[in-house]
Amino acid sequence: MSEYLNLQNLHVQTVANSSGINYGRNLQIGAKSISKINQGCGTLGGDGNVLPASLNTVVDDDLLDSYVPVNQVSQIK
Repeated sequence: MSEYLNLQNLHVQTVANSSGINYGRNLQIGAKSISKINQGCGTLGGDGNVLPASLNTVVDDDLLDSYVPVNQVSQIK
């Protein structure tokens, strides 16, 4: 079986949050992702946006954000 991939106009601006761009036969074994995001304002996109006198607050009282088994801590670094 022959595979053909034409990437004449492929534009990737962001690959984030444990995402990937794969082509063909792929097998990802043991893939893990741990993340945490706190945003007081979120995301502002577009042209000419203005946030006059913006006051944003994040209250994060979590004692534990996500559980990571002890044997996996060394794999994350």
